Amino acid sequence: MAEIGRRIYYDKITWEILIDTGERAGDVVETTPEQDFASYPQLQGRGLADTGYIELAYGERREEFMNMGSLEVDPTTQELIIYPRLTMQADRNEIPADGVTAAVLTATLPVALTGETVVFTREGGQDNPVQTVDGIATLEFATAVPGDFVIWARHPKYGAAAVLVKGVAV
Repeated sequence: MAEIGRRIYYDKITWEILIDTGERAGDVVETTPEQDFASYPQLQGRGLADTGYIELAYGERREEFMNMGSLEVDPTTQELIIYPRLTMQADRNEIPADGVTAAVLTATLPVALTGETVVFTREGGQDNPVQTVDGIATLEFATAVPGDFVIWARHPKYGAAAVLVKGVAV
């Protein structure tokens, strides 16, 4: 069984990640960068003159990828930076649908930063940007309508997480 590590391709001017090929195992064939340029739509029309890549061995940094919020390439060192994902929790998963009783939602960044914006969004609802204090952003959620509500917390660098809060008829 073949085990092939991932390649992460990036734009050499903007440092934008173009594609992460992911790891592969089983009945797979290793490709060359030239073959990748021909087969991945994100790389077509590009070449090694304007595109860099980082190659990782199979299993290398797997734990970091499993908990990844985002990744980027450091323009100075050309090393891969993997940012861990934020976490989210609710102080209660069921609230009375009385429009008054609230669940307190907490999003925690993996680092204690103050002044970062975390955006809370209820499915089908509006965005609620909240500033962090010591890496924590909180939002109170109440509903007057019974039902299940998926609420997301998003951060551009530390990714997204969601919780389910049930509004129970009173």
